[in-house]
Amino acid sequence: MGLIVQKKIILFGCGEFGYRLLQYFGKERVFAFCDNSCKTRTEKYGIALIPYCDLKVYLQDNILLLSVNPTNAGEIIDQLMGDEIRDFVVCDSAFFSEMRRNTPDSLLSILNDDKRRISIERDHLFNRLNYKNEQLNFLESISDIHKLDNAKGYLSAVKRELKLYVRNVFDMLSDLKIKPFTAAGTALGLYRHDGFIPWDDDVDFGLFRQDYDKLIRFGRDHLPFIDVSLGPEGDRLQAEYFRKYPDENIMILSPSCLQIKRGTSWIDSHTIDFFPYDFYEEDFDYGKHLENINEISAWRRLEAGTEKITKYIEANAHTCIDSNTISFGLDGMDPYVCPQKGWMKREVMLPLRETVFEGIPCWAPNNLKEYLSYCYRDFEGYPSDIGALHGWEHEELMKSFYISIMIIVEDDEFSRFNDLYYKFRGNGVYCLYLLKRRFLINKADYDSIKNKMIEAEVQYKDEIDEDFDCFIARKDVRSIVAFGKTVYDSALNSDFIFNCFVEDLINEKFDKSKSRLCLLYNGK
Repeated sequence: MGLIVQKKIILFGCGEFGYRLLQYFGKERVFAFCDNSCKTRTEKYGIALIPYCDLKVYLQDNILLLSVNPTNAGEIIDQLMGDEIRDFVVCDSAFFSEMRRNTPDSLLSILNDDKRRISIERDHLFNRLNYKNEQLNFLESISDIHKLDNAKGYLSAVKRELKLYVRNVFDMLSDLKIKPFTAAGTALGLYRHDGFIPWDDDVDFGLFRQDYDKLIRFGRDHLPFIDVSLGPEGDRLQAEYFRKYPDENIMILSPSCLQIKRGTSWIDSHTIDFFPYDFYEEDFDYGKHLENINEISAWRRLEAGTEKITKYIEANAHTCIDSNTISFGLDGMDPYVCPQKGWMKREVMLPLRETVFEGIPCWAPNNLKEYLSYCYRDFEGYPSDIGALHGWEHEELMKSFYISIMIIVEDDEFSRFNDLYYKFRGNGVYCLYLLKRRFLINKADYDSIKNKMIEAEVQYKDEIDEDFDCFIARKDVRSIVAFGKTVYDSALNSDFIFNCFVEDLINEKFDKSKSRLCLLYNGK
C-alpha cells in the first residue's frame, strides 16, 4: 500500500489572520495564499499568492481555509458559495481553539480527514446560522413592524396587477350586494401596514354564510365552476381549467376556501380567496365544536370536493342564520390553522365597517385588532417565515404543471430577453431569470444588474435549479448548467429561440401536456 500524501493548505486572505495562520502551520504545510486583491500570481511572505480566478484549479489537491476576520468572512463565504465552492473551513474562534489544542501536524491531519473536516465545517455553519438569528432578533427588537417599506421588484408588480383584478371582480359582483370583509392576511395587512403585508402576494376576504352561498350560486350560474379536493388532484383539475378557459374568470370551490381566478395559467394568474364565517347556536358548547374540527381534519384532505364536509356541517355544526356567537366556517381553512380561542362575540365582527384596502372599497371586522387575535397567536411580531410566504409552494406547483425554462443572466443587457420572458409566461411556460455571480461576464456588475432586475420587476432566482426543463445560456457555461437538459444559445435571436422551443415541443422533447402552446399549435 502506497503512502497517503497529505494535502497542503490554501489560505484565503493574506492579512493579519493569514500571516498568523502561516506562522502556526509553517511554510512547509501551506501551498499558497489566495486574495481578492491579487490579479496575477506572485508571492507573499515567501510563498505563492494566487488570484481568485485560479483558485478552483488548485482545490482538488489542497484544503481551503478562510483566514480573514469575522467581518469579512461572511462576504467571502457568499462569494465562494456563489461559485459552487462548498468545501472550506472558516478560521473562527472554534478553529483557533483547535489550534491551541493541537500541533500543526495533528491539526493538518484532522483537516485531511474528510469526515472530521466536514464536521468542523458543519459546526461553523450552525454557529453562523445562530449568529444570523441573533442579528435578526436584534433588528426585530429595534424596528417597528408597522413601518416597513413596501415590496419592490417582481412582487410589487404582482400586487399592482392583483389590485386591478380585485377591483374588476368586485365590480362584477356589485349586483349581489354582498359584503366581503378583509380577513386573515389581508386583515393583518390593513391593521399593521395599512395595505398589503410587504411580503404577501394574495388577498383574503371573509363572507358570512348567506353571502358565501350567494357567491357560490353566482359562480355556478355565470362562471366556469369546479369543486375540487385538496392536494395534487385538485391542483391538476385547476391547471386543466386554466387551459380550457384562458384569461377568463373561473371559480374554484375547495375544502379550503372559495376562489375566483383569472389567467392563462397559474404562472400569470390572479386569485381572490373568500373564506366562510358562520353564526352558531348560542347554547352550542365550544368543546363540541372543537370535536367537530378534529373529526373533519382527519378526512378533509382525503375527500373529493366539498360534498361530504357540507353534509357534515348541515348535520352537526349547529349553525344558524343569526346569533351572538360567530366563528370560522368548517368548510374553510381557518378552523384548522388558527388558534382555538373560543367563540367570537358578535361585537368583534359586527357591524362590519366600511374601509379601503389599497384603494379598494370593502369592509372590515368591527374590532379589527380583536378579530386578529382569533387568527394569529402573535400578530404584532415578525413571523418565522418573513419574506418567504408562498415562494416554495408556488415554484413546486409551477414545475409540476408547466414546462420550465431558466434564462441565465450574463450581463446588464438582460432586458433583450424580456419580450421572450413574457412570451413564454403568457403561453404557459414557467420562465424566469437566474442571476448568479459566477455566470456574469463581469462579476463586479452583480449589484447593478440586480438593481436593474428589481426595477424591471421580473422574476429571478439566485440559485440554479436542476429540475428546470431547459435553459438559455451562452456557450461557455452550457456544460455547467446542462444536467442533460436542453440548452439554447443566448447569442441567438429571441424569436429564433422561441421557434426552436416550439419545434422541440412539437417533436415531443418536452411534455406537451404541460404547455398551453400545444393547444395553439394543435399538437403539430
